[in-house]
Amino acid sequence: MGDGAASPLVALHGVGRAFPSGPALEGLSLSVAAGEFVTLVGPSGCGKSTTLRLVAGLDMPTSGTITWADGAPPALGFVFQDPTLMPWATLVRNVALPLELQGVPAGETRARVDAAIAAVGLEDARGLYPREMSGGMRMRASIARALVGRPRLVLMDEPFAALDEMTRFRLNDDLLRLRRETGATVLFVTHSIYEAAYLSDRIVVLSARPGRAIADIAAGPPTDRAGYRHSAPFMAVCQEVAAALRRADAAEAA
Repeated sequence: MGDGAASPLVALHGVGRAFPSGPALEGLSLSVAAGEFVTLVGPSGCGKSTTLRLVAGLDMPTSGTITWADGAPPALGFVFQDPTLMPWATLVRNVALPLELQGVPAGETRARVDAAIAAVGLEDARGLYPREMSGGMRMRASIARALVGRPRLVLMDEPFAALDEMTRFRLNDDLLRLRRETGATVLFVTHSIYEAAYLSDRIVVLSARPGRAIADIAAGPPTDRAGYRHSAPFMAVCQEVAAALRRADAAEAA
C-alpha cells in the first residue's frame, strides 16, 4: 500500500510501534516521493501522529524499517498542532532558533529569517511576542520556523485544527504556495476530509488502532485551485476518502 514512486524519498516497510498500552501501529507500509504532498487520515488514535514522530526520528519503531533515498534522513521541518513558540521571545528570535542551534553565522541567520518571515507574510510582526499574535499568526510563525532550515521534507501534525474556517482556508492556500516555491515534500496529518482533498496529491487512510494503510487515494487537484472545492472531482475524492473511513470504522466495530 502506498508505493508512491520507484525511488521514494522515504518509505515505511511493515512498521509497527507498540506501547505498554498496546500497539499504535502494526504492519504500516507507505512511501512518499520527493515533491509529493501526502496526507494521513484515519480514526482518532490510529497512529497518525506516531507515524510522523517515527519519520522525524523522535521515536523508533518496534518492528519494520524506515528507509531513505540517500540512506539517511534529509533536513526535516516539523509543524505541530500547537505552535510551541517560546513565549519570552519575539517572532524573529523564535524563527531564528533552529539556525542558532545549528551554529549558522549571524549574517546568514538574519537573511534566512527575513526570507522565512516574508514568505509567510509576517514582516510587520517581527517584534511581536506570541501573546501579541492571533492564532493564525502564531501558526504562520511556526511554519516560518520549520522552513527557515530549508528542509527537504516538512512534517505537519494537524497544524490548522484549532483555527477558524476562514483562517484555515487562507493558510491552506499559503501552504500550497510555499510548497510550490520551496519544492519541499510534505507529509501532513488532518482529521478533515475536505482539507485532505484540497491539499494533497495522495491521501493514505489508516485503519483503527493499530494503524495500517487500508487505502491510498490519488487526489491530484489542479494547480489552479480556484473553485476546486465546489467541483465534481473534489467531491469525488471526498466521497472516496469518506468511504474508506467508514470501512475503517466498521472494521473497528466488528
